[in-house]
Amino acid sequence: MKGFHKSALSRKEMDEKFQLIVGLQSADELSDDFTGIYATVALVSALMLSMLEIGHVEDVATGNMWGDSAEDVKAVYNMLTGITVTVSTFVVLVSVVLTTQLSHVPKDATKDLFAELGMGVMQAPGPLMFIQTLLFLTVLWLEISLVANAAVGYTVMVFDIVGTILFIKFVGFAIEGKMKVMRAIRKRKQQGEENDGAVAMPQTQISEGSASPMHLQKS
Repeated sequence: MKGFHKSALSRKEMDEKFQLIVGLQSADELSDDFTGIYATVALVSALMLSMLEIGHVEDVATGNMWGDSAEDVKAVYNMLTGITVTVSTFVVLVSVVLTTQLSHVPKDATKDLFAELGMGVMQAPGPLMFIQTLLFLTVLWLEISLVANAAVGYTVMVFDIVGTILFIKFVGFAIEGKMKVMRAIRKRKQQGEENDGAVAMPQTQISEGSASPMHLQKS
């Protein structure tokens, strides 16, 4: 239940982020920004894809960290490499498809496209690339652990684990900071609209009743 509760909160925060992005930006900004985001994601994913090769490891190093289980780990490595290649290709294709949809819709109708496709579709490249990155780091470490001696394998494993944890924390920190800024912008915008309404109301009332007190003074 605790894990489910956290998942529900995360989904709620993702919905809020999507609504803030759509609500605080103009249609032109959304079109330009997401086109740039998709292009960047596709480029980085293609770069990772170019560094992957199924069956790349043929001979394992003597004295590697896996010992007698090296051949089994090699099979796992090949399997994960294939999965990573598939995910990477999928990320590139999804980014290209979404960029195409944005280019086919007039910029002033970008928000309509976002509303029609929804958050899950428009932001799909982000979570997919996150999964791709974790898979890529795992495959990279497995390859090194197979072709290098045990000391190198364990050293890279430590750096890989620490780097992955820091990467996840960094992503969370960046998103949290962005959400704080966007919430503050929304709050200032709402306060500005309320203040404009408060100023407009007395002016309207004075305008409608201005003749009455003057008339009383004259009489």
